[in-house]
Amino acid sequence: MFILTCDIQISDQYKEELLRLSRALIARAKESYGCLSFQLLEYQEYPGNYMFLERWSSRRDLHACIESDECRVFMQRLSEMMSSDKISNCILSS
Repeated sequence: MFILTCDIQISDQYKEELLRLSRALIARAKESYGCLSFQLLEYQEYPGNYMFLERWSSRRDLHACIESDECRVFMQRLSEMMSSDKISNCILSS
């Protein structure tokens, strides 16, 4: 099993859009072969800070999702919404 976590910071003005886009991406990912779970969590103590938490059965399945057109479009829009110019604390563990 592979676990991917990525922390992001989003401006308040984009919160609803982030949630809407994430729901769609997560629903599609959960239908993908090898997706064990996929969540977006908000840090209660740090408003505007979120963590994607994904569990995949294999690295190949994870990469297939990341390289999908849907994920690429999502990541492009996410980069426009983020408060900082990078995703922080992105960790892949097995």
